[in-house]
Amino acid sequence: MNTMTDNIKDTAVEIKDYIIARLKVPIFFYYLLALALWNWDILLMIFKSRFNIEDVIWYIKNHYNGHQRLWLPLLLAIISSIAFPVAMVGLDWLLKFVNIARIKSAKQVSVEEAYAQYDIQSARNKTNELKNLNDLIEKRNNDIKTLSSQKLMN
Repeated sequence: MNTMTDNIKDTAVEIKDYIIARLKVPIFFYYLLALALWNWDILLMIFKSRFNIEDVIWYIKNHYNGHQRLWLPLLLAIISSIAFPVAMVGLDWLLKFVNIARIKSAKQVSVEEAYAQYDIQSARNKTNELKNLNDLIEKRNNDIKTLSSQKLMN
């Protein structure tokens, strides 16, 4: 008797795993979603009705017997399972170009910053060179004055 219970439990677990695996396939998810949205009035009647469930089922069978309530959601599910991945690929393609443009812009900013730093350093170097040249000229002038004064004294 215990083995039979274990077999039933194992079978139930396998069925549950199989159903969960099937629901993870996108077209089944889209179909269940479209079916629920397309038949919202029937679902609302089932869940919110104050009548007996037998009366509700009888009413649904007599008033809502069109096959379009099953086939149109299936058509929507097929279209959705194709359209959404195509839209995602298109969005990825667009984002790739946006990222490329963003990277180019960042690179351009970095290059301009490097040129600005180079210009600043060049200006500093020129200022130092000018100061060194002025110091050299002043030293030469002092040397000339010293030599001139020595020549005059001799």
